Amino acid sequence: MSIGKDSVKSQWKLIYIGLPYRQLVAIVELEKPENIEDWLEKYSYDEEAVERIKDYLTRNKVAMPIFSFQEIEPIDMRKMEKDISGFRVPISYMFLDDKPELLKYIDLRTKYKNKRIEHDFTHISSKDICVC
Repeated sequence: MSIGKDSVKSQWKLIYIGLPYRQLVAIVELEKPENIEDWLEKYSYDEEAVERIKDYLTRNKVAMPIFSFQEIEPIDMRKMEKDISGFRVPISYMFLDDKPELLKYIDLRTKYKNKRIEHDFTHISSKDICVC
């Protein structure tokens, strides 16, 4: 699911765990998509990185840098389906910008767990690219 945010640079996403849990469990802040192919030139000085990028390109075309991760107390989607008329858990994703009732429901039940993890990407090197 996607939460709307007034920012061109980044966007908030809710992390949903499917069956058997069916729960919202975290919020992440993502940067705009990057074309992985552009990394071939950016990291051309590192042959190993270029090989990893080429391998990665066989499965993926874009990357979404994660700026922050915030775990939340699980929000039960089965209960949400019962509480909100007409709501069904999406198969893959759902934009929430035009669903104020759903946003309010989630917002009222969001309780943060643990410390928010943030990353500013200032220390990324070719050794960090396309490593699984």
